[in-house]
Amino acid sequence: MAWDLFSMAVIMYEAFSVPIIIGFEVDGPSTLMWLSTAFFALDIVLNFLTGFFHDGHLVMKQGDIIRYYLLGWFAIDFLATFPFDEVFSGKNGATKLTKITKFGKFLRMMRLLRVAKLNVLVQRIEDLFASQAVFIGMHLLKMVTVFFLACHWSACCWAWMGHPTRHYHGKDGPINQATCEPGGACEPSILGSPWRRRYAVEGETIPDQYLLSLQFAAGVITGGDPGLQPGFWLERVFVITMMYVSLFMVATVISQVVMIFEKVSDESKVQNELMHSFRLFMAAGRVPFELQQKVRRYLEYQFRARKALQVRRFEMMDRLSPTLRRELLVHLNKSIVQQHPFFKDMPSEMLARMCCLAECDLCAPRDTIINRGQRLEKMYFLVQGKLQLRTSKIKSGDAEEIEAPGWVAAASLFKHGVAPYDVLSISHSELLAISRANVEDLRSQFPSLGAYIEDFTVEAGPEGFMDTSIWNIRLSRFSRSKSIIRGISMRHL
Repeated sequence: MAWDLFSMAVIMYEAFSVPIIIGFEVDGPSTLMWLSTAFFALDIVLNFLTGFFHDGHLVMKQGDIIRYYLLGWFAIDFLATFPFDEVFSGKNGATKLTKITKFGKFLRMMRLLRVAKLNVLVQRIEDLFASQAVFIGMHLLKMVTVFFLACHWSACCWAWMGHPTRHYHGKDGPINQATCEPGGACEPSILGSPWRRRYAVEGETIPDQYLLSLQFAAGVITGGDPGLQPGFWLERVFVITMMYVSLFMVATVISQVVMIFEKVSDESKVQNELMHSFRLFMAAGRVPFELQQKVRRYLEYQFRARKALQVRRFEMMDRLSPTLRRELLVHLNKSIVQQHPFFKDMPSEMLARMCCLAECDLCAPRDTIINRGQRLEKMYFLVQGKLQLRTSKIKSGDAEEIEAPGWVAAASLFKHGVAPYDVLSISHSELLAISRANVEDLRSQFPSLGAYIEDFTVEAGPEGFMDTSIWNIRLSRFSRSKSIIRGISMRHL
């Protein structure tokens, strides 16, 4: 990723500097040019050693890699990296460039071909972020960058055509600005010399000339006032061409911006319609206000969870192949179920199957998950949120709270019984449930699971079957306290 980020930086530098060097016929830093050439030459070598994906399959055979790269990006990378300006660096005298040298410098435009790889590099960076805000920001940044490069390249082309030697072959020197009409051309006719002489700016600094060119290019592309007028046929052809191209480019950019903001607002529109429908439904059914508020808060939570891909992931799972779905479920659930000692050392094949059998539930505040006296059939892992556990021996004000990560009703996997406590959801919570039926199903598929349970029972003892994570924490604290007391007693003796 660091290599890709550095590649993007170098490509953007060349996309900005090369047009200026060609358009205004100036010399750029040779050190940076050689560093860029060396970097991308090394990149070509690495591409011959980098595998690729074909129909979702990773190809690592050297012969296939070479063939794939030669038929793909190699031609663009080679033309964009070859130092044409140094190869054609003929000189006449000390400083006067020959036509060969100018041709070599013009071939330096080949470096701009590498801009085509920017989209691939940006997509790799987008894969690192799951935030919708980052995704929208990257898309807007791409459009702004494309628009800026279009204006920049057009400005440099306009500056190249505006050089006095491009069309004017007279012996007169630069036009005196004092004789020019304020804000207009210095030649009386609509036809005349190139714009840098026509507007008497050929003696100005390169930055001033560049800003004038950029103003003209932005005006032509956006349909505004360019501020400058073409003076001869090549400039007119360029302006007409840019008007046609800008029509499609501006339309594309505007449509992309509209699509992005419509995509953001679509989910909000659907949520507002859903909330309105529920409001009418509950009003017609004379639902108590407190229950209406509870429903509304849960729908709002589901909307936020959907944006965070907690709810939507159930929809996305159905789009995957069975193998990919299994691998993804194992990755998502493995670290959660391994919080309990029983699953921590379970063989990988059994653990993977159990991760696929686990079910995910979303709970709203005040939802009752387990009632005291209820027959326990499922064990619940708390993925996020907060639960409250109330036993018959304590008051509700002294109830224990379980925060993620944690679990409850673990004993239900190994023995029949009823719950000696109530479990309620304090906040919006996400639970992962594993039932005794899942364990029996796993035992039927893997007969060795029975021996694993017996070994676990012998090695872990009663501590291994702690019913909730609260009691497990208490037990660990009690064990540490006994160790500390034992150590103090030994030192005292």
